[in-house]
Amino acid sequence: SRTRGFKSFKSYQFHNCVYGWLYEGDGERERVATEKVLAGFGPRHRLILVGDASMAPYELFSPYSWPGNDTPSGIDWLKRVRSAAPGSVWLNPDPKRWWQHPTVEAIGAVFPMYELTVEGLRAAIRKLRAPPVV
Repeated sequence: SRTRGFKSFKSYQFHNCVYGWLYEGDGERERVATEKVLAGFGPRHRLILVGDASMAPYELFSPYSWPGNDTPSGIDWLKRVRSAAPGSVWLNPDPKRWWQHPTVEAIGAVFPMYELTVEGLRAAIRKLRAPPVV
């Protein structure tokens, strides 16, 4: 039988980009390791990221590293997220005319990106209902 709707729903928050931690609850109080969240994804999971994708380029492209620690860049984290959840989309609340920005374009190359409008939501849901392309 085909389910209409979500069997479960879980939300996480991040500021600008996904890095090593995601936040649960209201106001970034409870944090959970991104790797732990990604490990819980399976082929039937669908992921919707919401954000304008616009940030200082160093926030997306530069690794946060110091001697003895090699932390992936934001774009590397997003590629990990996409790999763990191929059934994923990015909803952007900014009008498409503002998407010509280096970080928006880079994130749009990782995730199918849709406007956060009624038509954008319809298109994103169609994409999520289709079998994921791995």
